[in-house]
Amino acid sequence: MRIRLVGIVVALLCVTNAGFAAARQVRKHFRVGRSSKLIIKADPARLMVEVGDSNEITLNVELPSDDICSILADQIGNKVTVELKPKGTWGVLAQRLRLYEADVTVKVPPDCDIVLVSQSGSIEGAGGIRQATCGCRATAGR
Repeated sequence: MRIRLVGIVVALLCVTNAGFAAARQVRKHFRVGRSSKLIIKADPARLMVEVGDSNEITLNVELPSDDICSILADQIGNKVTVELKPKGTWGVLAQRLRLYEADVTVKVPPDCDIVLVSQSGSIEGAGGIRQATCGCRATAGR
């Protein structure tokens, strides 16, 4: 029984990892006014934030694969929300087992508030950041 379970897990990992071969870059630009807000809901992800000098939020995301997760981006006024969502059973499994990590790079106006929401909690950054790197990883049982 134990050998069969190990075999199933190994086969599952091989099939899941096969879907990660084709990473995809997504670039989006949002024109915003003063006191803008950026909300990023991504897990697992690495976030790099850089403050620019224009009234534009520039988003660059490297997704592991179209088959594993997708990106939803929406703007209402000066509020931009970006969400990375797992796709299908393989995507949910890969997310829970932390088999991938999306790279998210944003360039924001100087007065932009930034909120990163992950399963392990919420991390916020306020306007005026020169440059910050934030890595979030949730662990089972915490």
